[in-house]
Amino acid sequence: GYFQFASQQSDYGKAQLAKAGLPDSLETFVLVEPHAVFTRSAAALRVAARLSWPWPLAGVFWVLPRWLRDAVYRLIASNRYRLFGRKEACWLPTPEIRARFRD
Repeated sequence: GYFQFASQQSDYGKAQLAKAGLPDSLETFVLVEPHAVFTRSAAALRVAARLSWPWPLAGVFWVLPRWLRDAVYRLIASNRYRLFGRKEACWLPTPEIRARFRD
């Protein structure tokens, strides 16, 4: 329950991107924290650090230069359906999870 979610195209998402000084046309993962904004691999690693075991182990990738981490991030992102599969129907969130989405 630590994270809240918003579409970058929503009014809330656009406002958060503007507040962070980012364009509203970003096509990547963005994590907005109270005093910092992270994108691509940095955002993914920050999120992984907050998840349950074994995801925090991904923190070892911080030692890699950002250009390399982001290249790997883009490679995984562009092949995510091939790597992780694709569902034929959308998943419906429970009321508890739905409450974590910002409009």
